[in-house]
Amino acid sequence: MQTRMDSCVCYTCDKIFHWKELQNGHFVSRAKLATRFDPRNCRPQCSGCNLYGNGRPDIFGIKLTKEYGEGIVTELYKLGQTVTPYFPYLEKINYYKPLVKELLEQKHL
Repeated sequence: MQTRMDSCVCYTCDKIFHWKELQNGHFVSRAKLATRFDPRNCRPQCSGCNLYGNGRPDIFGIKLTKEYGEGIVTELYKLGQTVTPYFPYLEKINYYKPLVKELLEQKHL
């Protein structure tokens, strides 16, 4: 049986899933390095929305606007178009690694 701690909501369809069943959905394609790891651009999505619904950008954009305010959609699109010859992967890894460790400890995994 799922506990609340194991549950997570898909950002675009609002269905509840076990967190392991969800994917990291991106508003601007993850192929765009400038926004790939931007936390404003990433949300949990079910495979139905992320893969088969192509990320459901219409709903994704509406929700991002409610969350961050007018202009976030344009800002992320523009940022995604910037060329990034170097992306600070190591800095991102060092930033997120302790956060992931903390979450795993909270879930007792």
